[in-house]
Amino acid sequence: MKESIVNNLVERLKKTELGIPNADGEWNWINDKYRSDYLQSIYDKNFVLLKEFLLNPLSAQVAYGIITPIETDNSKVEFGSNFKADLELYKRIYGVNGLEDLMHDELLHHPWSKQTEFFRTYPDSPRHAHFARQIIEISDTSKIGVEIGGGYGGMIYFLFKFGFKGKIVNCDLLETLLIAYVFLSLNCVDVELCLTREQFLDAFNKGTDVILITPNLFDSLNSLSEIEFVFNSRSFSEMSASQSSYYLGEVSNTLKPKFIISENAEELLYPDSDRHVEKIQDELANDMNDYVLVSKTRTYFIGGTGRYTTRVYSPKLKA
Repeated sequence: MKESIVNNLVERLKKTELGIPNADGEWNWINDKYRSDYLQSIYDKNFVLLKEFLLNPLSAQVAYGIITPIETDNSKVEFGSNFKADLELYKRIYGVNGLEDLMHDELLHHPWSKQTEFFRTYPDSPRHAHFARQIIEISDTSKIGVEIGGGYGGMIYFLFKFGFKGKIVNCDLLETLLIAYVFLSLNCVDVELCLTREQFLDAFNKGTDVILITPNLFDSLNSLSEIEFVFNSRSFSEMSASQSSYYLGEVSNTLKPKFIISENAEELLYPDSDRHVEKIQDELANDMNDYVLVSKTRTYFIGGTGRYTTRVYSPKLKA
């Protein structure tokens, strides 16, 4: 099944103008240092090599930075890197049977597979499943949701596993959308990759459950009505300041969802770094016009050394 998914995707890419890489902020550095061969296969249209990469889409060469690393030496485990602690946290929140939530029918190999395959899941699955549960609890699940920077598609997978009935639009870099397309397709989620406005409108009109778009198509969302939520986890803080301001301005001024959900850095970890320059949550909030904070909770799942919070915003009530 995986080979068929990848073959179909590559055949489609052969007929498409792919443009040039457009990552900025932290992801520009990650792509240059860890994913350069994978990116070159895309933008040089080396489809033989690209197919090899996509057949192993969660390998370090393809998905570095997209999956939270696990410390495999228990003597060196520090807060923020203990996968089994995440499993225990998920059980405490959702009960002893909660681990069944995290299981996938099909698993892709990744650098820490030996630690997670026994549980039929991935390092970030407890966090992704928790966010999906939170969104379903507060949202109308028959409407439209938008995720900005959805990674390999883990949170989206759990939304549909837990009963989401609407549509999700995920906006991310092309090199990451290709991973998400393979992952979601392998898990039998109805997904379409759209690289033009015409493709986006066609996918939306025919009722596709998950629509993947590149950043240059983000303003295509302006044609949609009744967006229920916009969700971002850990990438507003990793973008350039101008890029995160653009997204949040478009979201709050034009899309006007019922909820904006931001899981990003509450405190600055690298104040003197030239490459890892984060906008913290208070700074991100300044880019949201006419939205007010309704809840804030600390994120205790792995990654980020405990500096992340989940903030939920809703529109200001009009006088």
